[in-house]
Amino acid sequence: MLGVGGGGVIHVLRSVAAPRSIVGVDIDREVLDVARRFFPLDGSDARWVIRDAIGFVRRSRSRWDLVVDDVYRIVGREARR
Repeated sequence: MLGVGGGGVIHVLRSVAAPRSIVGVDIDREVLDVARRFFPLDGSDARWVIRDAIGFVRRSRSRWDLVVDDVYRIVGREARR
């Protein structure tokens, strides 16, 4: 999961697909900490990485069954990919 945010997509994945493992990558430690504190994201299936998503993907040698790209940034009042 590239761009964890509040973890909404992770909740959907768990309820629909029951993945064996989830790797959540977010560049913002505070966003990830808040999401983990206020939403039940942690579990034995989860690993959290604080890193830029593009750099993470470029360096990864892992094979993934599914990659969800939810990376964006706010510019003015707009969300941009």
